Amino acid sequence: MDLTINVENVILNIKVNVIIKTVGGVLLEKHENKSYLFLVGGRMKAGESSLEAVHREVIEETGIKLKNAKFITVIENFFDVKEGAFQEISFLYEGELESEFVSAPGIIAIPESEIADLDIRPNIMKEILLNKSEQTNYIVKGV
Repeated sequence: MDLTINVENVILNIKVNVIIKTVGGVLLEKHENKSYLFLVGGRMKAGESSLEAVHREVIEETGIKLKNAKFITVIENFFDVKEGAFQEISFLYEGELESEFVSAPGIIAIPESEIADLDIRPNIMKEILLNKSEQTNYIVKGV
């Protein structure tokens, strides 16, 4: 069961995301009914660690195993959409694929030189891609 909880009209999602750089660029997801992009990842499941979740999500999304997963930060994001108010807590990792990425439904490789011009959400993920540092932070956005 996904770690999604509705508490006092706020939907809380606990999730993972991962920065994966390939020969073609950074892997990003695009849902056909959304105008923006986001890092590969998804909701954690009950009883699953963030590290287990990031490995599972990468296989689900790309069909390829993740290696050298390294924790970067935790991002807490608040936003409102037509479905209601959301609070997301995302464990952000970086890693590599065990084999070359060719294609997967909804996944695209974007050259790093094009990242600045794209709508990547949450916006802090784009900032991290553009200004990656070695410092581990806890980031809260949208309050």
